[in-house]
Formats: sequence, C-alpha cells, structure tokens
Amino acid sequence: MSGMDDFDKMRGTFVAPVWLETTGSLECFIKQLRYKRHKAEDVRSRLIAFASIVRAALDDPENLVWFNSDPERYDAGSYPVARTAFNNMVRMMTERGWLSVAPGQKSVDGYTMRRLVANELLDRLPENMNFEKEKEERAWRNKLVVVKPHKSDRTQAYKRQDKQEIARMAAEVSVINDCLRNHVIDGLMEGGKPINFFGYQRVFNGDLEHGGRVIGAGQNMSGPERLGITIDGESVVEVDISACHVTILRGQSFHQNDHVQVGDLYQDILLELGCDGISRNHVKAVVTRIIGRGAMYSRWPPKLSIKSLPFQRMANACLKVIPELQPKGSLRSGWGWCQRMESDIVVETMWGLAKFHNIPTLSVHDAILCRARDQEKVHKSLMSTFWYRAGVYPRLVVKKPMD
Repeated sequence: MSGMDDFDKMRGTFVAPVWLETTGSLECFIKQLRYKRHKAEDVRSRLIAFASIVRAALDDPENLVWFNSDPERYDAGSYPVARTAFNNMVRMMTERGWLSVAPGQKSVDGYTMRRLVANELLDRLPENMNFEKEKEERAWRNKLVVVKPHKSDRTQAYKRQDKQEIARMAAEVSVINDCLRNHVIDGLMEGGKPINFFGYQRVFNGDLEHGGRVIGAGQNMSGPERLGITIDGESVVEVDISACHVTILRGQSFHQNDHVQVGDLYQDILLELGCDGISRNHVKAVVTRIIGRGAMYSRWPPKLSIKSLPFQRMANACLKVIPELQPKGSLRSGWGWCQRMESDIVVETMWGLAKFHNIPTLSVHDAILCRARDQEKVHKSLMSTFWYRAGVYPRLVVKKPMD
C-alpha cells in the first residue's frame, strides 16, 4: 500500500491467541527467540502465542495479521495467554525479523496496525502441523483497584493515593472474587459475543473520591440480556436501587434514627410538576445533568429543553422534592461523590454476602444480580447497607427473567 489513504481495516486475519500446535513442529522456532526464562508455564504460553500468530498468517493470502492492543479488550477476549506474554512474543518475533508493521497501516478501535509475517519464517514451516484450540483458562485479575487519570488531567497526581485505603478496598474485592471463583457464571456477553468472567476490580476516575464501581463483565449488557445470565445453572434476578444517586443526596438531610423510607423521587418530581409532555426518563436525564454539574442550572440543559415547560418551573419542582440539589454548608451534590457512595454501598453488600453467607453476586453499577433463592438475603443486606451508609432506606426494584 502506498500510504495511509489506502488503509483498509478489512484486510488481515485477526490473531486470537488460543491455538496450540500439537505435533511439536514449532518448538524449534521458539528456541531461536531470545527468551531468558524457561519455566513450563512460560513455554506453554509462548507456544500458544506463536502458534496463533502463525496460524493467522497461514490463513491470510497476504500474511497480514492483527490483534487486540487495548488492555480491556484483550481481557474481554478470555484468552489463555496473558496480554504481557502475548506482547512479549510480538516483540521477540519483531526483533528476530519474523514480524513487521505493514506499510500504510494505523491502529483502529483498540486494535493494532496490521503486521506482516515474514516469508523467511513461513517458508520454513513443515506441512504436517496440527492446530487445536486450547481451553480458555486465564489467571483472574490481580490488580483489584485501579485509579485512572481524568481526561483533562495531565499530571501524575492521580497516582498519589492512600495506599492503605487502596489495600483495604482490594481486600474487599478479593473476598468477592474468591467467592465467585467457586461458582460457574454463564451468559455474559461483550459486543454480542459470549465471554468468560475473570473477577472484578474497582475503577476510580482521577482519585479515590470519583467512581469506584466494580468492573468485570456485564456492564454493557442490556437489561433483558443480563437476566439471561446464570449462576451455577440457576437464573438470576436483579435487585436494583431505584433513583440511587438522588436517594443518596436526599439522605444527607436525615439521621439514621429517623428510619426514613425514600420512594421514587423522579416520579415525585413528575407529580409536583403536574403536567403532561414530560416523562420520568426525561426528569431523570435533567437531574443527572444537575448532579454532574454540581449545581442547579438557570436554563434547560442542552438537548433537553421542553418549549411548553419553563425551566424555572422544572427547577422549582426538583428543588422541592430534592432540596439537596442546591447544596448548602456540608451538603454535597457532585457526581463523583454520589458514585463513590453508590459503589461503596454495592461493594460492601457484595462483600458481606460473600464473606458471611457464601452468596455469589454480580454487579451492574447500582444493581446486584443473584440467584433467585438468594433474593431475600440480598434485598435485606442491600437495604441495611444503604441505610447505614446514606442514612435512609432506598426503594428497591426486583427484576426477574419472566418480566
């Protein structure tokens, strides 16, 4: 290809590092690479990585191959070879001259530039090779707490976090993962394809005060898809915290001894407005923008305006139902604080269920998925944890597969 304008992302064969050559024909090639360690598990990973690259090249008319470059995409692939081991093989083959970047290429959507496997290598391969797909068993996540930088933050401040707090949170996630490791999770999907579950990690945005949700699998699945998940072959139910963030905000104005039960605050705003032409989802979208901004708007947020309804009327209804949207003194209303509170509540609930009851649970942000037989304990635990953390009882909605 002559240049970047000629780039065609349909060219090349994708390398899925799951193939092993069973006749031993490729072992002599691995020995020609400059590896210093030769442990049995390392050798096996190298054979899979090398065999998978070779197989993809043989399947492509131009010997062009490409593979995952983004860590999250690679993890979602459920490969038996760790990303570092696979990247080391790519580096070794490149240094040996067996792999090179094809001209006119670029990285696209988390995938690498097309690479060209050298004829020098392919011409030496025997003809009687046999490739078999390896069982996809990969180590579970070992980094249980991740702090990612803000998109606008170009400093390294996000790395300077409380190590003791990180260790405490990692220990909680470890208990959850250890429980799930002993159960069979099926039905997880990513991009329309089935994936395996390799444990949770808590992900923060910029610092430990923003985010903290557990990320592992299922976060991008639709509601009906999530209810197709099974744990040990049993269907799951979803226990969802209705209007989670605004309920957390509302809790700032009460004491635990008040034992206040909060209802559907978005529906309460609709009732306060007393008009047609606006839905609960629209109210939720407006309030979410307000929380993200950390203060009340003076006009309709972009793309959410309703001509027949003055925003001041909307603002008054929101503040009457949820006065904490206009923070005063010690009250807080930012998205980062709300999401950290939400994640603490969900993680603490999952940790308690795993540690004291050996109940496996999955999480999708402010919802917990569990086996139908565990629904009552999950409901009770989530309700009490929310009250302990936020000072009020939330409205919980249980969704079942037949729904």
